[in-house]
Amino acid sequence: MTTTVTKDDIRRFRANLQGELDGIAVYRAMSEAEKNPPLKVLYGRLADNEVKHAAVWEQKLRDAGVDMASPEPVETALAHFEQLVAELDRLL
Repeated sequence: MTTTVTKDDIRRFRANLQGELDGIAVYRAMSEAEKNPPLKVLYGRLADNEVKHAAVWEQKLRDAGVDMASPEPVETALAHFEQLVAELDRLL
């Protein structure tokens, strides 16, 4: 049974991929900034998991015939990171 991929599916796949790429950027930045070695390792592992998740969405897009130009994680990742920093400031 063949499933037809719609334009809405492709939009969703792209949004999901972008979320994973943003997560990679945020977790890598957190890992690089972290002074506590166990947390540094944890953030690195979280980034590695996001890489695996991104590969799933990239493959779904390729399978749907989408030309894969790398999305830019910077703007959305910075927004997520700023939210995280604000939350940490609130908690500390």
